[in-house]
Amino acid sequence: MIYEDEYDIIMPKVTKNIRIEESWKEISNDKQVQYIIWSNISSDSLYFFINHIMSLNMDIIKSLIKEDSLDIIVNNPSKFFNKYKLYTNKDYTLKQKY
Repeated sequence: MIYEDEYDIIMPKVTKNIRIEESWKEISNDKQVQYIIWSNISSDSLYFFINHIMSLNMDIIKSLIKEDSLDIIVNNPSKFFNKYKLYTNKDYTLKQKY
């Protein structure tokens, strides 16, 4: 989850009466939330995301190595994420290069 001035890893509240879709829609209604990043952690997804990173400008790659890579990724969403609606209009997935 990427907010206006920070990011956080969260899990939605799911109960017998609240489905996961409803929980994410509720989270997306928060005006502070800018992006909801979905990761489909499989070896293929990770491999293609790394391929995407390797296809970027060498300065970006160097900065990912030398600096806080999570901060760089979160603060440059257009370089690392694709808009992909799953539950809300704020859903994004990791970019991939095949």
